[in-house]
Amino acid sequence: MFHHELTDPELAQILQEFDREDHLLYYSYLTVRKRLTRHFGQYRSDGALLGIMAYCEGLPFFACAYLIKEKTCDLTKLFAYICSELRLPPTTRGSTLVSQQDLAWFVNAFQTKLIRNMVIMKHAKSANLPSYYDEVQQIKRQDYGKVKTYMQEMDALIFTEDSFNRPFWGIMDEGELVAIGGFHSYQSDYVEIGNIGTASRKRRQGFGKKVVSELTRQGKACADDIYLYVEEHNHAAIRMYESLGYTRMHVVLMIEFGLHRRIE
Repeated sequence: MFHHELTDPELAQILQEFDREDHLLYYSYLTVRKRLTRHFGQYRSDGALLGIMAYCEGLPFFACAYLIKEKTCDLTKLFAYICSELRLPPTTRGSTLVSQQDLAWFVNAFQTKLIRNMVIMKHAKSANLPSYYDEVQQIKRQDYGKVKTYMQEMDALIFTEDSFNRPFWGIMDEGELVAIGGFHSYQSDYVEIGNIGTASRKRRQGFGKKVVSELTRQGKACADDIYLYVEEHNHAAIRMYESLGYTRMHVVLMIEFGLHRRIE
């Protein structure tokens, strides 16, 4: 068994070999987030690929995605190799999304903590989108400071400076941002909506639905496939997304994992 960092030609080959919807997070590491990521593979002595784990920089936590190719993949050794290559302490804790069937791999390999369950949803019914809402506007560059403050107040996990490379849409009320949303991916291959939020005093007034409607409309002009993640317990949000034509695909589990220090 040996390890090495994957090259661009190797990653291009991997991209052709799996279903995006089965591995949406890792697919994003191969595409929209590629320039921010490093991918490390584990191989059998005969050169057969056993598994991959990738790291995405720029987030406030050690963000990982993975792809298991063979049952003999040793995730413990692979993660230890990544920590060594990136010169990280062995007590480093990773964070990723795992399928329900893959959870056992991580539980057996690491000290693991389940953070929350997430539902992946895909837009499927364009007829459900309501008419345009005039109050939903694309956020102008001069208001990006307000966006950044809003994201910090929301404690948005996946917001980085790189997010400004994709458009934000929102609703302003007397110069104040009261609802907002953006894109984690905004390309012809696929669109992923994210960083959605409404000011606490403005909730349950339909602002979030209006923003998501416009994000979906803009996304449809860019790509055929539009996805979003939502916490499984957020039943109100799920109902709202379903009313706009989104359907549930499957549940993934957000976990933290580490080699040595126990995660309570």
